[in-house]
Amino acid sequence: MPDPAASSLVALPADLHVLIEHQVWARVHDDGTATVGVTPLGIALSGEIYMCRPKRVG
Repeated sequence: MPDPAASSLVALPADLHVLIEHQVWARVHDDGTATVGVTPLGIALSGEIYMCRPKRVG
């Protein structure tokens, strides 16, 4: 199966994980923590975000 990032029109960093259908992304750091975010389109579509409830690991 071809790598979707390789055939993309946009070059994404290898360590950036994107769920485009949900307009979110995550980057896992060396210490095991992660930075997560919403794409600009996701922000425009969602309006104001009041809270976020991340799920527990596992």
